[in-house]
Amino acid sequence: MRELVEFDKTDIAAMLEILVTSEKIKPTQYVKREVLKKYGLLATAKDRVITAIIYEIGRRLGLIDRIYTQVLTLDKDELDPWTRASLRLITFACQFRRNDVELIGATRIYTPLVIKDVLGQEEAWRIRNYFSKICGFSYKPKTDDERLEMKFMVSAWIIKKLENEIGREETVELLKAINERPPLSLRVNTLKASVEEIIQELKKLNIDAWISPYVPTVIKFRGRINYEEFKPFTEGKVIPQEDSSAMASIILNPKPGEVVVDLCAAPGGKTTHIAELMKNQGKIYAFEIYEDRAEYLRNLLRRAGVTIAEVIVEDARKAPELLGRGMADRVLLDPPCSSTGTLAKNFEARWRIDDGKLSELTALQKELLRSAILIAKVGGRILYTTCSVFIEEGEEVIRSVLEEFSDVLKLVPLRGPFSEGFLPGTMRAWPHKHRTTGFFYALLEKVREVNV
Repeated sequence: MRELVEFDKTDIAAMLEILVTSEKIKPTQYVKREVLKKYGLLATAKDRVITAIIYEIGRRLGLIDRIYTQVLTLDKDELDPWTRASLRLITFACQFRRNDVELIGATRIYTPLVIKDVLGQEEAWRIRNYFSKICGFSYKPKTDDERLEMKFMVSAWIIKKLENEIGREETVELLKAINERPPLSLRVNTLKASVEEIIQELKKLNIDAWISPYVPTVIKFRGRINYEEFKPFTEGKVIPQEDSSAMASIILNPKPGEVVVDLCAAPGGKTTHIAELMKNQGKIYAFEIYEDRAEYLRNLLRRAGVTIAEVIVEDARKAPELLGRGMADRVLLDPPCSSTGTLAKNFEARWRIDDGKLSELTALQKELLRSAILIAKVGGRILYTTCSVFIEEGEEVIRSVLEEFSDVLKLVPLRGPFSEGFLPGTMRAWPHKHRTTGFFYALLEKVREVNV
Protein backbone atom coordinates (compact mmCIF):
# COMPACT_ATOMS: atom_id res chain seq x y z
CA MET A 1 0.00 0.00 0.00
CA ARG A 2 1.50 3.33 -1.05
CA GLU A 3 1.59 6.46 1.08
CA LEU A 4 -1.60 8.52 0.85
CA VAL A 5 -0.89 11.75 -1.00
CA GLU A 6 -3.03 14.04 -3.09
CA PHE A 7 -1.75 14.37 -6.64
CA ASP A 8 -2.00 17.55 -8.68
CA LYS A 9 -1.28 18.45 -12.29
CA THR A 10 2.42 19.00 -11.56
CA ASP A 11 2.77 15.46 -10.19
CA ILE A 12 1.09 13.90 -13.23
CA ALA A 13 3.18 16.06 -15.58
CA ALA A 14 6.35 14.89 -13.81
CA MET A 15 5.36 11.22 -14.08
CA LEU A 16 4.58 11.58 -17.78
CA GLU A 17 7.83 13.41 -18.47
CA ILE A 18 9.81 10.69 -16.68
CA LEU A 19 8.10 8.03 -18.79
CA VAL A 20 8.74 9.99 -22.00
CA THR A 21 12.37 10.91 -21.30
CA SER A 22 13.36 7.47 -20.02
CA GLU A 23 12.62 6.04 -23.47
CA LYS A 24 15.58 8.04 -24.78
CA ILE A 25 17.91 8.33 -21.79
CA LYS A 26 19.01 5.59 -19.39
CA PRO A 27 19.01 4.74 -16.60
CA THR A 28 15.51 5.68 -15.51
CA GLN A 29 16.83 6.41 -12.02
CA TYR A 30 18.90 9.29 -13.44
CA VAL A 31 15.99 10.60 -15.53
CA LYS A 32 13.63 10.41 -12.58
CA ARG A 33 16.00 12.39 -10.37
CA GLU A 34 16.51 15.13 -12.97
CA VAL A 35 12.80 15.49 -13.77
CA LEU A 36 11.76 15.57 -10.11
CA LYS A 37 14.41 18.23 -9.50
CA LYS A 38 12.98 20.26 -12.40
CA TYR A 39 9.47 20.09 -10.90
CA GLY A 40 10.60 20.81 -7.33
CA LEU A 41 9.64 17.32 -6.13
CA LEU A 42 13.07 15.83 -5.44
CA ALA A 43 13.54 14.59 -1.85
CA THR A 44 9.92 15.37 -0.93
CA ALA A 45 7.27 12.94 0.33
CA LYS A 46 5.93 12.79 -3.22
CA ASP A 47 9.38 11.76 -4.51
CA ARG A 48 9.01 8.37 -2.79
CA VAL A 49 5.48 7.85 -4.07
CA ILE A 50 6.22 8.88 -7.66
CA THR A 51 9.38 6.76 -7.68
CA ALA A 52 7.38 3.72 -6.59
CA ILE A 53 4.77 4.32 -9.30
CA ILE A 54 7.38 4.75 -12.05
CA TYR A 55 9.20 1.59 -11.01
CA GLU A 56 5.97 -0.41 -10.80
CA ILE A 57 5.01 0.74 -14.29
CA GLY A 58 8.44 -0.29 -15.54
CA ARG A 59 8.22 -3.74 -13.99
CA ARG A 60 4.91 -4.33 -15.80
CA LEU A 61 5.71 -2.46 -18.99
CA GLY A 62 5.17 -5.35 -21.40
CA LEU A 63 1.84 -6.22 -19.81
CA ILE A 64 0.74 -2.59 -19.76
CA ASP A 65 1.57 -2.13 -23.44
CA ARG A 66 -0.29 -5.33 -24.32
CA ILE A 67 -3.42 -4.22 -22.44
CA TYR A 68 -3.90 -0.76 -23.92
CA THR A 69 -2.93 -1.81 -27.45
CA GLN A 70 -5.43 -4.68 -27.20
CA VAL A 71 -8.22 -2.46 -25.85
CA LEU A 72 -7.65 0.41 -28.26
CA THR A 73 -6.31 -1.57 -31.26
CA LEU A 74 -3.32 0.75 -31.54
CA ASP A 75 0.31 0.20 -32.52
CA LYS A 76 2.33 1.55 -29.59
CA ASP A 77 5.33 2.32 -31.81
CA GLU A 78 3.26 4.70 -33.94
CA LEU A 79 2.06 6.77 -30.98
CA ASP A 80 3.52 10.09 -29.90
CA PRO A 81 5.76 9.42 -26.85
CA TRP A 82 3.52 11.63 -24.67
CA THR A 83 0.43 9.71 -25.75
CA ARG A 84 2.21 6.41 -25.12
CA ALA A 85 3.29 7.61 -21.65
CA SER A 86 -0.29 8.70 -20.89
CA LEU A 87 -1.69 5.31 -21.87
CA ARG A 88 0.92 3.56 -19.74
CA LEU A 89 0.04 5.64 -16.68
CA ILE A 90 -3.71 5.24 -17.24
CA THR A 91 -3.41 1.47 -17.75
CA PHE A 92 -1.29 1.08 -14.63
CA ALA A 93 -3.75 3.06 -12.51
CA CYS A 94 -6.89 1.38 -13.84
CA GLN A 95 -5.65 -2.21 -14.17
CA PHE A 96 -3.07 -2.58 -11.39
CA ARG A 97 -4.19 0.01 -8.80
CA ARG A 98 -7.97 -0.40 -8.96
CA ASN A 99 -8.41 0.52 -5.28
CA ASP A 100 -6.21 3.62 -5.48
CA VAL A 101 -8.99 6.18 -5.91
CA GLU A 102 -6.61 9.13 -5.60
CA LEU A 103 -4.24 7.94 -8.35
CA ILE A 104 -7.09 6.97 -10.70
CA GLY A 105 -8.89 10.27 -10.11
CA ALA A 106 -5.76 12.37 -10.62
CA THR A 107 -4.88 10.43 -13.76
CA ARG A 108 -8.39 10.95 -15.16
CA ILE A 109 -8.44 14.70 -14.42
CA TYR A 110 -4.86 15.83 -15.00
CA THR A 111 -3.50 13.61 -17.78
CA PRO A 112 -5.70 15.25 -20.46
CA LEU A 113 -4.73 18.70 -19.12
CA VAL A 114 -1.02 17.91 -19.42
CA ILE A 115 -1.51 16.47 -22.89
CA LYS A 116 -3.47 19.57 -23.94
CA ASP A 117 -0.43 21.70 -22.99
CA VAL A 118 1.95 19.43 -24.91
CA LEU A 119 -0.02 18.10 -27.89
CA GLY A 120 -3.18 20.22 -28.07
CA GLN A 121 -6.89 19.94 -27.36
CA GLU A 122 -7.69 17.25 -29.92
CA GLU A 123 -5.22 14.76 -28.40
CA ALA A 124 -6.49 15.65 -24.91
CA TRP A 125 -10.00 14.63 -26.00
CA ARG A 126 -8.63 11.35 -27.29
CA ILE A 127 -6.90 10.71 -23.95
CA ARG A 128 -10.22 11.22 -22.12
CA ASN A 129 -11.85 8.70 -24.44
CA TYR A 130 -8.97 6.25 -24.02
CA PHE A 131 -9.25 6.56 -20.24
CA SER A 132 -12.90 5.45 -20.27
CA LYS A 133 -12.17 2.44 -22.48
CA ILE A 134 -9.10 1.28 -20.54
CA CYS A 135 -10.74 1.67 -17.12
CA GLY A 136 -13.82 -0.17 -18.34
CA PHE A 137 -11.72 -3.19 -19.33
CA SER A 138 -10.65 -6.02 -17.01
CA TYR A 139 -7.47 -7.80 -18.07
CA LYS A 140 -7.14 -11.51 -17.35
CA PRO A 141 -4.21 -13.57 -18.64
CA LYS A 142 -5.36 -16.23 -21.11
CA THR A 143 -2.26 -18.36 -21.73
CA ASP A 144 0.40 -19.96 -19.53
CA ASP A 145 2.92 -17.45 -20.86
CA GLU A 146 0.68 -14.53 -19.90
CA ARG A 147 0.10 -15.99 -16.44
CA LEU A 148 3.87 -16.33 -15.91
CA GLU A 149 4.42 -12.76 -17.08
CA MET A 150 1.73 -11.52 -14.69
CA LYS A 151 3.23 -13.44 -11.77
CA PHE A 152 6.90 -12.55 -12.26
CA MET A 153 6.64 -9.31 -14.31
CA VAL A 154 9.18 -10.52 -16.85
CA SER A 155 8.66 -11.36 -20.53
CA ALA A 156 7.80 -14.96 -21.37
CA TRP A 157 10.76 -14.89 -23.77
CA ILE A 158 13.18 -14.36 -20.87
CA ILE A 159 11.44 -16.96 -18.69
CA LYS A 160 11.63 -19.64 -21.40
CA LYS A 161 15.27 -18.84 -22.11
CA LEU A 162 16.15 -19.15 -18.43
CA GLU A 163 14.30 -22.47 -18.15
CA ASN A 164 16.33 -23.84 -21.06
CA GLU A 165 19.53 -22.63 -19.41
CA ILE A 166 19.12 -23.44 -15.71
CA GLY A 167 15.88 -25.44 -15.49
CA ARG A 168 12.42 -24.52 -14.23
CA GLU A 169 13.12 -24.86 -10.48
CA GLU A 170 16.15 -22.58 -10.49
CA THR A 171 14.43 -20.16 -12.87
CA VAL A 172 11.62 -19.75 -10.34
CA GLU A 173 14.18 -19.03 -7.60
CA LEU A 174 15.90 -16.44 -9.78
CA LEU A 175 12.59 -14.77 -10.68
CA LYS A 176 11.60 -14.64 -7.02
CA ALA A 177 14.94 -13.02 -6.19
CA ILE A 178 14.61 -10.29 -8.81
CA ASN A 179 11.17 -9.39 -7.50
CA GLU A 180 12.43 -8.88 -3.96
CA ARG A 181 13.59 -5.43 -2.98
CA PRO A 182 17.39 -5.63 -3.15
CA PRO A 183 19.74 -3.72 -0.86
CA LEU A 184 21.60 -0.78 -2.37
CA SER A 185 25.38 -0.65 -2.67
CA LEU A 186 28.15 1.92 -2.41
CA ARG A 187 31.81 1.34 -3.20
CA VAL A 188 34.17 3.31 -1.01
CA ASN A 189 36.77 5.26 -2.98
CA THR A 190 39.88 4.54 -0.93
CA LEU A 191 41.70 7.39 -2.67
CA LYS A 192 39.55 9.66 -0.49
CA ALA A 193 37.98 7.72 2.39
CA SER A 194 37.95 4.55 4.48
CA VAL A 195 35.17 2.00 4.78
CA GLU A 196 34.78 2.73 8.49
CA GLU A 197 34.38 6.46 7.80
CA ILE A 198 31.50 5.80 5.41
CA ILE A 199 29.86 3.27 7.74
CA GLN A 200 29.85 5.97 10.43
CA GLU A 201 28.33 8.51 8.01
CA LEU A 202 25.52 6.06 7.21
CA LYS A 203 24.93 5.39 10.91
CA LYS A 204 24.36 9.12 11.42
CA LEU A 205 21.44 8.78 8.98
CA ASN A 206 20.15 5.69 10.83
CA ILE A 207 20.91 3.60 7.75
CA ASP A 208 21.28 -0.15 8.25
CA ALA A 209 24.61 -0.90 6.52
CA TRP A 210 27.00 -3.83 6.27
CA ILE A 211 30.14 -4.75 4.33
CA SER A 212 29.79 -7.00 1.29
CA PRO A 213 30.99 -10.57 1.89
CA TYR A 214 32.62 -10.48 -1.56
CA VAL A 215 34.26 -7.05 -1.91
CA PRO A 216 35.55 -5.42 1.30
CA THR A 217 35.22 -1.87 -0.03
CA VAL A 218 31.54 -2.26 -0.99
CA ILE A 219 28.92 -1.33 1.59
CA LYS A 220 25.41 -2.75 1.27
CA PHE A 221 22.56 -0.87 2.90
CA ARG A 222 18.82 -0.53 3.23
CA GLY A 223 17.26 2.88 3.50
CA ARG A 224 17.03 6.10 1.55
CA ILE A 225 19.86 8.48 0.79
CA ASN A 226 19.44 11.84 -0.91
CA TYR A 227 22.67 11.73 -2.90
CA GLU A 228 22.47 15.45 -3.62
CA GLU A 229 22.91 16.11 0.12
CA PHE A 230 25.08 13.12 1.07
CA LYS A 231 28.58 14.60 1.38
CA PRO A 232 30.51 11.36 0.84
CA PHE A 233 28.78 11.13 -2.56
CA THR A 234 29.16 14.78 -3.60
CA GLU A 235 32.82 14.69 -2.51
CA GLY A 236 33.56 11.53 -4.49
CA LYS A 237 34.23 9.37 -1.46
CA VAL A 238 31.61 6.80 -2.50
CA ILE A 239 30.34 5.60 -5.85
CA PRO A 240 27.10 3.62 -6.29
CA GLN A 241 28.27 0.19 -7.46
CA GLU A 242 27.25 -3.42 -6.83
CA ASP A 243 29.78 -5.84 -5.39
CA SER A 244 29.47 -8.10 -8.45
CA SER A 245 30.37 -5.11 -10.64
CA ALA A 246 33.25 -4.06 -8.39
CA MET A 247 34.58 -7.63 -8.54
CA ALA A 248 35.53 -7.01 -12.18
CA SER A 249 38.33 -4.57 -11.36
CA ILE A 250 39.60 -6.85 -8.61
CA ILE A 251 39.85 -9.75 -11.07
CA LEU A 252 41.57 -7.53 -13.66
CA ASN A 253 44.05 -6.61 -10.90
CA PRO A 254 45.66 -3.50 -12.44
CA LYS A 255 48.97 -2.34 -10.96
CA PRO A 256 50.34 1.16 -10.38
CA GLY A 257 52.20 2.41 -13.44
CA GLU A 258 50.45 0.14 -15.94
CA VAL A 259 48.55 1.11 -19.08
CA VAL A 260 44.91 0.04 -18.86
CA VAL A 261 42.14 0.40 -21.44
CA ASP A 262 38.48 0.40 -20.42
CA LEU A 263 36.68 -0.11 -23.71
CA CYS A 264 33.11 0.65 -22.56
CA ALA A 265 33.72 2.94 -19.63
CA ALA A 266 30.59 4.95 -18.80
CA PRO A 267 29.05 5.44 -16.32
CA GLY A 268 32.48 4.97 -14.73
CA GLY A 269 32.19 2.75 -11.67
CA LYS A 270 34.79 0.32 -12.96
CA THR A 271 37.03 3.05 -14.40
CA THR A 272 37.27 4.83 -11.06
CA HIS A 273 37.84 1.52 -9.27
CA ILE A 274 40.70 0.66 -11.64
CA ALA A 275 42.31 4.05 -10.92
CA GLU A 276 41.91 3.43 -7.21
CA LEU A 277 43.62 0.02 -7.44
CA MET A 278 46.40 1.65 -9.48
CA LYS A 279 46.80 4.24 -6.70
CA ASN A 280 46.26 6.93 -9.36
CA GLN A 281 49.57 6.00 -11.01
CA GLY A 282 49.84 4.96 -14.66
CA LYS A 283 47.44 5.59 -17.52
CA ILE A 284 43.82 4.66 -18.25
CA TYR A 285 42.20 5.13 -21.65
CA ALA A 286 38.43 5.19 -21.13
CA PHE A 287 36.28 4.78 -24.26
CA GLU A 288 32.68 5.97 -24.46
CA ILE A 289 30.84 6.32 -27.74
CA TYR A 290 28.20 8.86 -26.60
CA GLU A 291 29.16 12.42 -25.63
CA ASP A 292 26.49 12.82 -22.93
CA ARG A 293 27.63 9.63 -21.20
CA ALA A 294 31.26 10.69 -21.66
CA GLU A 295 30.52 13.97 -19.89
CA TYR A 296 28.92 12.07 -17.01
CA LEU A 297 32.07 9.92 -16.89
CA ARG A 298 34.35 12.99 -16.83
CA ASN A 299 32.37 14.49 -13.96
CA LEU A 300 32.59 11.26 -11.98
CA LEU A 301 36.34 11.01 -12.57
CA ARG A 302 36.80 14.60 -11.34
CA ARG A 303 34.63 13.99 -8.28
CA ALA A 304 36.50 10.79 -7.47
CA GLY A 305 39.88 12.51 -7.73
CA VAL A 306 41.05 10.36 -10.65
CA THR A 307 43.86 12.08 -12.57
CA ILE A 308 45.21 9.26 -14.76
CA ALA A 309 42.20 8.64 -17.03
CA GLU A 310 41.78 10.04 -20.53
CA VAL A 311 38.23 9.87 -21.88
CA ILE A 312 38.03 9.05 -25.59
CA VAL A 313 34.66 9.68 -27.23
CA GLU A 314 34.78 7.06 -29.95
CA ASP A 315 33.55 3.61 -30.93
CA ALA A 316 35.79 1.19 -29.02
CA ARG A 317 36.05 -1.01 -32.10
CA LYS A 318 38.45 1.67 -33.38
CA ALA A 319 40.75 1.33 -30.35
CA PRO A 320 43.50 -0.59 -32.23
CA GLU A 321 43.54 2.12 -34.90
CA LEU A 322 43.56 4.97 -32.36
CA LEU A 323 45.90 3.55 -29.71
CA GLY A 324 47.94 1.02 -31.66
CA ARG A 325 48.27 -2.71 -31.22
CA GLY A 326 49.93 -4.43 -28.28
CA MET A 327 50.00 -1.32 -26.08
CA ALA A 328 47.92 -2.25 -23.01
CA ASP A 329 48.92 -4.18 -19.91
CA ARG A 330 45.27 -4.77 -19.02
CA VAL A 331 42.03 -4.38 -20.94
CA LEU A 332 38.56 -4.32 -19.45
CA LEU A 333 35.62 -5.04 -21.72
CA ASP A 334 32.15 -4.70 -20.20
CA PRO A 335 30.19 -4.34 -23.45
CA PRO A 336 26.56 -3.44 -24.10
CA CYS A 337 24.43 -6.46 -23.20
CA SER A 338 20.88 -7.55 -22.41
CA SER A 339 21.33 -6.38 -18.77
CA THR A 340 19.36 -9.45 -17.68
CA GLY A 341 21.54 -9.75 -14.59
CA THR A 342 20.12 -6.43 -13.39
CA LEU A 343 16.41 -7.26 -13.63
CA ALA A 344 15.83 -6.44 -9.95
CA LYS A 345 16.77 -2.78 -10.48
CA ASN A 346 16.80 -2.27 -14.24
CA PHE A 347 13.18 -2.82 -15.13
CA GLU A 348 13.69 -1.78 -18.77
CA ALA A 349 15.56 -5.04 -19.30
CA ARG A 350 12.49 -7.10 -18.38
CA TRP A 351 10.69 -6.47 -21.66
CA ARG A 352 13.05 -5.18 -24.37
CA ILE A 353 15.14 -8.23 -25.33
CA ASP A 354 14.27 -10.78 -28.01
CA ASP A 355 16.09 -13.11 -30.41
CA GLY A 356 16.90 -10.34 -32.87
CA LYS A 357 18.29 -7.94 -30.26
CA LEU A 358 20.28 -10.74 -28.60
CA SER A 359 21.91 -11.63 -31.93
CA GLU A 360 22.83 -7.97 -32.50
CA LEU A 361 24.37 -7.73 -29.04
CA THR A 362 26.45 -10.89 -29.30
CA ALA A 363 27.80 -9.81 -32.70
CA LEU A 364 28.87 -6.46 -31.18
CA GLN A 365 30.38 -8.19 -28.12
CA LYS A 366 32.58 -10.37 -30.33
CA GLU A 367 33.72 -7.38 -32.39
CA LEU A 368 34.66 -5.44 -29.27
CA LEU A 369 36.49 -8.43 -27.80
CA ARG A 370 38.56 -8.74 -30.99
CA SER A 371 39.61 -5.10 -30.51
CA ALA A 372 40.54 -5.85 -26.90
CA ILE A 373 42.72 -8.74 -28.05
CA LEU A 374 44.52 -6.57 -30.60
CA ILE A 375 45.41 -3.76 -28.17
CA ALA A 376 46.62 -6.06 -25.37
CA LYS A 377 50.35 -6.70 -25.01
CA VAL A 378 51.73 -10.21 -25.17
CA GLY A 379 51.47 -11.26 -21.53
CA GLY A 380 48.69 -8.73 -20.99
CA ARG A 381 45.32 -9.69 -19.60
CA ILE A 382 41.80 -9.04 -20.84
CA LEU A 383 38.75 -9.26 -18.60
CA TYR A 384 35.46 -9.81 -20.37
CA THR A 385 32.37 -9.18 -18.25
CA THR A 386 28.66 -8.77 -18.88
CA CYS A 387 25.74 -8.17 -16.53
CA SER A 388 23.81 -10.85 -18.41
CA VAL A 389 22.48 -14.24 -17.31
CA PHE A 390 22.50 -15.63 -20.85
CA ILE A 391 25.11 -18.13 -22.05
CA GLU A 392 25.10 -16.50 -25.51
CA GLU A 393 26.56 -13.27 -24.07
CA GLY A 394 29.05 -15.01 -21.80
CA GLU A 395 30.40 -18.49 -22.32
CA GLU A 396 29.55 -18.66 -26.04
CA VAL A 397 31.35 -15.38 -26.77
CA ILE A 398 34.44 -16.69 -24.97
CA ARG A 399 34.30 -20.08 -26.70
CA SER A 400 34.10 -18.27 -30.02
CA VAL A 401 37.21 -16.11 -29.49
CA LEU A 402 39.17 -18.99 -27.95
CA GLU A 403 38.53 -20.95 -31.14
CA GLU A 404 39.28 -17.99 -33.41
CA PHE A 405 42.46 -17.04 -31.51
CA SER A 406 43.46 -20.50 -30.28
CA ASP A 407 47.20 -19.81 -30.60
CA VAL A 408 46.94 -16.26 -29.20
CA LEU A 409 44.83 -16.59 -26.04
CA LYS A 410 44.56 -18.75 -22.98
CA LEU A 411 41.78 -18.73 -20.41
CA VAL A 412 42.99 -17.87 -16.90
CA PRO A 413 40.83 -19.95 -14.52
CA LEU A 414 38.78 -18.04 -11.94
CA ARG A 415 38.18 -19.75 -8.59
CA GLY A 416 35.48 -17.86 -6.72
CA PRO A 417 34.11 -16.11 -4.83
CA PHE A 418 31.10 -16.68 -7.09
CA SER A 419 29.95 -19.82 -8.91
CA GLU A 420 31.76 -21.41 -11.82
CA GLY A 421 30.23 -20.53 -15.19
CA PHE A 422 28.98 -22.99 -17.78
CA LEU A 423 32.48 -22.93 -19.29
CA PRO A 424 35.09 -24.25 -16.80
CA GLY A 425 37.37 -21.46 -15.62
CA THR A 426 34.77 -18.73 -16.06
CA MET A 427 32.64 -17.36 -13.21
CA ARG A 428 29.07 -16.19 -12.66
CA ALA A 429 27.38 -14.17 -9.92
CA TRP A 430 23.66 -14.91 -9.63
CA PRO A 431 20.88 -12.83 -8.03
CA HIS A 432 19.30 -15.86 -6.30
CA LYS A 433 22.58 -17.44 -5.14
CA HIS A 434 24.70 -14.44 -4.19
CA ARG A 435 22.08 -11.71 -3.61
CA THR A 436 23.71 -9.36 -6.08
CA THR A 437 23.48 -8.36 -9.72
CA GLY A 438 24.01 -11.21 -12.17
CA PHE A 439 27.45 -11.05 -13.81
CA PHE A 440 29.65 -13.18 -16.05
CA TYR A 441 33.47 -13.04 -15.89
CA ALA A 442 36.18 -14.50 -18.12
CA LEU A 443 39.88 -13.61 -17.77
CA LEU A 444 42.05 -14.07 -20.85
CA GLU A 445 45.82 -13.82 -21.26
CA LYS A 446 47.45 -12.97 -24.57
CA VAL A 447 50.32 -15.41 -25.09
CA ARG A 448 51.46 -14.30 -28.56
CA GLU A 449 50.77 -11.54 -31.06
CA VAL A 450 48.01 -11.82 -33.62
CA ASN A 451 49.28 -12.56 -37.12
CA VAL A 452 47.79 -10.15 -39.64
